[in-house]
Amino acid sequence: MNASDAAYISAFYHELGHFYHYCERGASVFNEIQRFIKESFASYAGDYLGRNYYAQYGKTFPENSSDMYQGWQGWMIEDDDLHIHYTPLFVDLFDNYNQNISYSDRCPSDVISNFSHEAMLRIARDCYDWTSCKQILQSYVGEFYTQSELNTNLSDYNFRFGN
Repeated sequence: MNASDAAYISAFYHELGHFYHYCERGASVFNEIQRFIKESFASYAGDYLGRNYYAQYGKTFPENSSDMYQGWQGWMIEDDDLHIHYTPLFVDLFDNYNQNISYSDRCPSDVISNFSHEAMLRIARDCYDWTSCKQILQSYVGEFYTQSELNTNLSDYNFRFGN
């Protein structure tokens, strides 16, 4: 398996993430969900399932070298309108890679890791916009992260999508 395989595999799982989200919510609700929530959830699915696919074959998944693997570690709040919806919001709840330090100080600061996949499925099932997403994430303060850590992780998203 090479880097282009990882890109195709992750893109496939990204689209499966959309399919899951669509099936979970139904057509009328899915179409009303804020686009960056849909794309960020699908990117989480692409990253998570792509990594698992590689792991089952004992291979190493390419790390954070490009956004082609669905992690979107190079996302910045000033990205153009074409790419702004593909964020690392949900990937950053799991990974232990702070792209703000390693990639660019213009990227979100990621201080959270090891979130719950069951909690992520609750987000897919229950949120439809940035406000409802933040409410769900807020409900996990004290369980997976502190209030300060959540505020740090969400600050760039509040700036871009909170208005």
